[in-house]
Amino acid sequence: MTLFGLCIGLLSYAQTPKKISSSLLQRIQQAERSDQPVPVLISGNLESIAGAVGALGGHYKYGAGKVAAVSIPLDQIHALAGYPGIRYINDAKSKMTLLNDQMLHNNNVIPLHQGLPPLQQAYKGDGVLIGIIDTGIETDHPDFRKSDGTTRIKFIWDQTDTGTPPAGYTYGREWTESNINSGQSTHDDQPFGGGHGSNVAGIAGGDGSAVNNYGGIAPNADFLIVSLGFGDMFLTHFVDAVAYIFDKADQLGKPCVINASVGSFYGSWDGRDDVTQIIDSMIAAK
Repeated sequence: MTLFGLCIGLLSYAQTPKKISSSLLQRIQQAERSDQPVPVLISGNLESIAGAVGALGGHYKYGAGKVAAVSIPLDQIHALAGYPGIRYINDAKSKMTLLNDQMLHNNNVIPLHQGLPPLQQAYKGDGVLIGIIDTGIETDHPDFRKSDGTTRIKFIWDQTDTGTPPAGYTYGREWTESNINSGQSTHDDQPFGGGHGSNVAGIAGGDGSAVNNYGGIAPNADFLIVSLGFGDMFLTHFVDAVAYIFDKADQLGKPCVINASVGSFYGSWDGRDDVTQIIDSMIAAK
């Protein structure tokens, strides 16, 4: 190769990183497997992109406008950037970050936990039950365990499971504190919810054991969990869940609060429907 040809070649390779996002370059450097396929977005001429990706052993999924979505081995990224018609290669990496890390501060909860004046004592939910009506809960999560490793969950009614239902009901399956501590419970957060119930329970009463002391509002409270049966019978199941939690709180002789980060668009919206009235009456009775 002539010196001129070598210089042109070096110049071409030096320019290819400018066509590759910094996060993708970092991924290439840190990858344990250089032939690992990765999904990327490529801007440029779609026809040229399709041809280049195919030639390098990648998979062209689809394109729209001037951007194509493809999958290609990591060790072919630099070669891909050298093809004509390729403008930029991006792995569209997003930076994951905590969103609830300032929750206690923003809601003035820290002074309650510390018992600052004019409070006469600290408040962390001791002796109180938190009822959660949601998708369920991750029973093994450290935030829902006591310091001795036992659970803070008194009862779980999984309305979506089959087995022995709670007394007075004909559907679902109930798990007790004893079931959980002995490892007999098979309950988990409903998969479609993406951990929604566990997240809500963590905000309400997680004790911060899992991640850098990011605890919840009432870290010393115990839980009553209802994994809600969604679908056509949603409202009936919801009313049953409220009654169940209040009954269990009475059984345990403790005050409770219910969080239900679920809802429906059905009903009159004026507070006069039967569902609202029966729940209001249950609350008024307490």
